[in-house]
Amino acid sequence: MPPAPEAEAGLALSNFKSSKSILKERQTWDKVIQRLELQDMPPKDAAPLAQANRKKLVEWLKSTINDIDCGRTPNPGSVTLRRLNRAEYRNTVRDLLDIDYSPASGFPGDDVGYGFDNIGDVLTLPPLLMEKYITAAEEISQKAILAPEPGQVFETIRKPSQLSAGGAGAPSGDTFSFYANGKITIEEQFSWRGTYTLEMGLTGTPAAGQYPRMLVSVDGKKEEELKVQTADASRPKSFVVPLKITLVAAFMVALPIVLYQLWAFVAPGLYSHEKRLVMPLVISSTLLFFIGVGFSYFFVFGQVFKFIQGFAPKSITAAPDIEAYLGFVLTMFIAFGAAFEVPIVVIVLARLGLVSIEKLKAFRSYFIVTAFVVAAIITPPDVVSQLALAIPMCILYEIGIWAAQLFIKHTKAPDAEGETAA
Repeated sequence: MPPAPEAEAGLALSNFKSSKSILKERQTWDKVIQRLELQDMPPKDAAPLAQANRKKLVEWLKSTINDIDCGRTPNPGSVTLRRLNRAEYRNTVRDLLDIDYSPASGFPGDDVGYGFDNIGDVLTLPPLLMEKYITAAEEISQKAILAPEPGQVFETIRKPSQLSAGGAGAPSGDTFSFYANGKITIEEQFSWRGTYTLEMGLTGTPAAGQYPRMLVSVDGKKEEELKVQTADASRPKSFVVPLKITLVAAFMVALPIVLYQLWAFVAPGLYSHEKRLVMPLVISSTLLFFIGVGFSYFFVFGQVFKFIQGFAPKSITAAPDIEAYLGFVLTMFIAFGAAFEVPIVVIVLARLGLVSIEKLKAFRSYFIVTAFVVAAIITPPDVVSQLALAIPMCILYEIGIWAAQLFIKHTKAPDAEGETAA
């Protein structure tokens, strides 16, 4: 096939074989259409082109180039998750729920991007609009959910102080307590027939392994017999009680090591003759703590429980809750064990020079008051346990002053001559 002749002015329209080549030389084809409209093409020395044909050719070129332009596949970008604008929100609610929610027009104005108000890149969610959405959700729910109106309701509340009982029972604050067999009678006039519900808040403590029982009667006819059993599923006692006992036992076993570590921390700042007294202080601290625990168990508990039980009627059988009892016992153990450490605290304060023996003696009256205040806060609200803690603290304070004098006397640093002679 012979090569195509070289075109005049370097332009050969036969070289455009594809739409991409036409788009690449888009400006060239614009000039061709312009030359055709000005009748500069074809040249004068070529065969003439009829005016009707020229018009058809120009229209065909414009249409073809336009189709090529529109036939391109542009990149629309990624899909963006966006919120609805005000108009879309109102239309969506109407289409889904058949509710024309006009308050949507009160939403804040939508941001506009590229002339449109539905562009995901510019539709933000400010706090004010979120509050409007919450309010709109409540209002739309009220319109969309139609709940039937409740019927007639009869309600009456009786406080414990308004109840009267026959037998061993009496109101106490916000409760009504029975400590033996008893009966409560309530008289009420009902305005209409219907189904009535009796609601009662009941708690019961077992006595001799048996929980109390309650019989509910209406007009002398037995309706229900209840077993009043208090159960608190949020506190698994079978797990908590052994865990507390294990923790306290571990604390007592590790107490000598803990005290020794505390004294070992202070030891680098002591003289050599003072370091020899570390072990006696550790041993005495441990013994005093255990003496305090033993004192509370063998002496205080018996007196306290006798004192408390003396105020209860003889018909009541004491059956304390295991977790409450254990919490009380462990609190008393820690309180008495710490209180019996008073001599050690006095000795350390005096030896470090924070207070003098004279100031400790002068502080005696203030300490007595402090001991009774601490005992009143820590112990149960009875005189026996308060005295059982406060009096030993005062005695131990005096023992601490006496022991501090001996400790300071035996831990004085040797004079320079004595060290030289040695």
